[in-house]
Amino acid sequence: MTDHYKVPDLFQDDLFKLVGERRRPPYRWFVMGPARSGSGLHVDPLSTSAWNALLFGHKRWALYPPGTPREHLLPKGVEREAVSWFSNIYPKTTQVDWPYARPVSIIQRPGETVYVPNGWWHAVLNLNLTIAVTHNYVSRANFSSAWRHTCKGRPKMSVKWLAALRQQRPELAAIAEAIEKQGDKALSHSSSSSSSSSSS
Repeated sequence: MTDHYKVPDLFQDDLFKLVGERRRPPYRWFVMGPARSGSGLHVDPLSTSAWNALLFGHKRWALYPPGTPREHLLPKGVEREAVSWFSNIYPKTTQVDWPYARPVSIIQRPGETVYVPNGWWHAVLNLNLTIAVTHNYVSRANFSSAWRHTCKGRPKMSVKWLAALRQQRPELAAIAEAIEKQGDKALSHSSSSSSSSSSS
C-alpha cells in the first residue's frame, strides 16, 4: 500500500522525515470507521499540523483556534467519545452567548482534504462508513512550536533532529539553537502530549 502513497504537493515540506522513519513518531494512518465513530476533541501531539484526505463517506469536523480554554471544550464529567461530545458540547459552542471563537464547522465529502493547523482543537464524527488517510507533519510554518514540544516530549529525538537540520536545513537549525539558548522558559510553554494521535 505504501508504494501507492503520495503526499499532496501542498504538504511536501515534512521536517520530521529528516530524523528517519525509525525515529520519528507514528504519523500516517489509514482510517476506517462506521457511522457515529470518530475522534474525540484533541490537539495533535508535538505541535504537528495534519491533513486528512477522505476517500469514502462523510465526516463532520469542528475546529477551534489555539487559546480556546480546555475546561470549556472538555468540561469534567462529559464523555470524550466523539458522538457524545458532538451531542452535548458542540451545540453550546455555536450559540450566540458562547464567549470564545465559534467553531470552524466542516462537512467533508469524498475527494476532499481537510487541513488542521498545529495547536487547533478538533473533533471528528463519521456520519456514515468512512475511509480516509491522515498524516501529521511539521513544516517551516510550525517549526518553532514543534521544536519546543519535541525538546520537551521527545528529547532524544530532538538531538538527532538538530543534527540532521544542521546538515540539510541550517537556517532552521539556527532557529532551533536560538530557542535552546532561551532555555527552560521557552520549553515551559509546551503543552501537547508526545503520544501518537490521528484525526480520523
